[in-house]
Amino acid sequence: MRAKHNRLLKINKSYLFDELKQTKSLGNYTITIAQKGGRKERQALIELKALEVTLTPPRHQSEGLEELTPITLTALLAQEINTNLEEPLQ
Repeated sequence: MRAKHNRLLKINKSYLFDELKQTKSLGNYTITIAQKGGRKERQALIELKALEVTLTPPRHQSEGLEELTPITLTALLAQEINTNLEEPLQ
């Protein structure tokens, strides 16, 4: 599952992206970013973070469906570091 929205967490009523950014790094890895369109192939330094979280269900749920319950999962954040790009990989 890929996170598009900054989900509310059950514990501390904080948000997923904020908690992940504050989590201790598991390590850094260098990966090759393939050429695509006008982008040249390059090397990127990626930092990896992980955190077990419990997501709350959306506030607005569709009528007629089962009531959703919180779900616990391990969230991962892989983001490019030490770059001067306007939009680092994430």
